[in-house]
Amino acid sequence: MKKFVVLLLMLFLVAGISSAQNKSYSMKNVWEFKGSIGFSSVSPVTNGNTGDANTEINLGLRAGYFVINGLSIGVEPNMTYSKPSAGPAYTDYTLYFAPAYTFYQVDPKKKMLYPYIMGLVGYSVGNYNGNVNKGLAIGGEAGLDVIPWGNGLINIFLRYENITRNPDPNPTGNRYGWNSLSAGVGLGIFL
Repeated sequence: MKKFVVLLLMLFLVAGISSAQNKSYSMKNVWEFKGSIGFSSVSPVTNGNTGDANTEINLGLRAGYFVINGLSIGVEPNMTYSKPSAGPAYTDYTLYFAPAYTFYQVDPKKKMLYPYIMGLVGYSVGNYNGNVNKGLAIGGEAGLDVIPWGNGLINIFLRYENITRNPDPNPTGNRYGWNSLSAGVGLGIFL
């Protein structure tokens, strides 16, 4: 956790130094780097039955490149730690391919607020009480990037994720995994 906070502080330092580059956010050939901390309420699904909600902490990073104005192609590694009220802790690692569309104006230099939508498709590996399982992860995110100064940004988002961890073989055919709806705030830079 401390390393994550130090990384975010270093990103803002770089943003301050690089603000003289005069690049506009969400325009072609611009890189974005974001870090976020999210708090979620998760409802596990086991053998087709929905269980009690758990609270979890999610740490995520995003690196994206705007291939055309408004459209970025990115990758997003995430780590989620969950400790239910009863039972052992669960750690999940997910790597997403994350294309996003950021809405922009004709003169984005005068704009501070950038709403966006993002798709998430990835692969997830989890460790629950020593048992490792893997599966498909899909979802989406909608949010707002706020540019308060230079090349720094504040990211506010709402995200949905669907993680599937069906056993192999799966004789019942029921889904194993969970659905997650989370809100978060993150920091980042664009270069």
